[in-house]
Amino acid sequence: MKNKPPLLAHFSTPRHFYLFDAPTNEILQVSEALWTASQDPHFWEAARHAPQAGDAMQRQRFPAIQSSDYSAIAQAREEINALGASRPTQLRLFADAAQYRAELNASIGHLILNITDQCNFRCAYCVYSGHYQDRRQHGNHTMSADTARAAVDLFLRHNRNAEFTNIGFYGGEPTTHFSVIEETVDHVERVKDREVRYGVTTNGYDLSDAMLDFLIRHRFNILVSLDGPVDTHDRFRKTAGGKQTFARVYRTLERLREKDADFFKVKVGLSIVAAPPYDMRALKTFFDADPLLKNVRKSITQVSAEETDFFDSTEAVAARRIGAPEGGDLDAMKSEYKQNLVAGEPEKSPFLAALFQHDVANLHNRTLYPQGYAGAIYPNGICKPGIRKLFISHDGQAHICERVNATLAIGDIVNGIDVEKASTLLNDYLDQSNARCLDCFANRHCSACFATSFSSGGFRHAEKQALCANIRTKLTATLADYCEVLEANPQAFDFTEHVYSG
Repeated sequence: MKNKPPLLAHFSTPRHFYLFDAPTNEILQVSEALWTASQDPHFWEAARHAPQAGDAMQRQRFPAIQSSDYSAIAQAREEINALGASRPTQLRLFADAAQYRAELNASIGHLILNITDQCNFRCAYCVYSGHYQDRRQHGNHTMSADTARAAVDLFLRHNRNAEFTNIGFYGGEPTTHFSVIEETVDHVERVKDREVRYGVTTNGYDLSDAMLDFLIRHRFNILVSLDGPVDTHDRFRKTAGGKQTFARVYRTLERLREKDADFFKVKVGLSIVAAPPYDMRALKTFFDADPLLKNVRKSITQVSAEETDFFDSTEAVAARRIGAPEGGDLDAMKSEYKQNLVAGEPEKSPFLAALFQHDVANLHNRTLYPQGYAGAIYPNGICKPGIRKLFISHDGQAHICERVNATLAIGDIVNGIDVEKASTLLNDYLDQSNARCLDCFANRHCSACFATSFSSGGFRHAEKQALCANIRTKLTATLADYCEVLEANPQAFDFTEHVYSG
């Protein structure tokens, strides 16, 4: 470790040059000469002796480096412990199996019930459409009320020390079997001894007034899928019978606001899926102009091209012939959002804020580590299996979350979590990841997890490697965007302190 150079990311803005010091999470502004020289591992051989200017051979190899550059290195090392050779010792989630069992016994925070595999839609890009490897397809399986109650009882027994008590309803389309939702909530309300928060993910197509009244009465968080204006939404989101759906989904949102405007403002969100031809500019125009939807919280994702033949489907090929710009000029849209930040108007475009705000806000609120890597670090973006979320399929099988494929079951509602099975899955992930993660500058900001790393064939080495490269590229770009905004307005991100915890 002593012979390794600092673990850095190099990035720049039009004005300045920067180093991101991974061990401490610090960002350092440096001279162009130091920025350039520090990308050569040999530079750090002499730089370890800073503040000396280095020997004659060093000065000959890096003639642009000044004594002030070495002094800057020494100052960074002394004041914030940056620019050292620190590396984490390993990725580690639990100290031992006993700790894992203890948390499973009392700290499960979020139960997700897969009410049904049935859906009244046939969205062309849906992960359950048959276009995706290792994913189930739409079917006729439905969770019984008895299974749901047993899952709830298991969850509540193991939730007593958790920070929150959340229960979500998922599908398929969960509202096609609304009676199971009603019976489950009624059961929870009878047996609970703490506040329980409910949520449902729905296509919003076939919700009666009685259903909406029930969801409002029990203060559900409601996530409604709406992909954009009518032509965009109806391109891929059709009923099982091929009917267009935009008008009825939009009307559901109107009805929710009519019934309770305060509830609508606080508890209703939109799930927006960008699909070919990815005309993001058109989505911005629609969502920022629509008076009903403009200020509704939004989750925006793009259809993944991984392990799918969707992009070769008739629907996707036809969509790309429309001729809209791929990506909708995302670079220009990001520039516009940065201009909004500099002007102190982060929410001027709610759509752009939903698209770009999360990464830069989390970066602003990142934790600093003056001691660098003090041993083991948290492994990437994975959750604690079965603890942060517990996903229960229609037949009572337990999974890590709703995003993993059906091959990664870790227990059931009768026997609970199989600690050995979950530990084996976790250890496999750690064994495969340790070698490449310890020397990665993004290891404190990594989003890789079980869902992106496993298939029915086991660990996906090539896919994980490609994902890692994308994560590093994205972090470097986010660092540059963040610093470019701060250069123009040092208070630009103050608003995030009240929104994000880091």
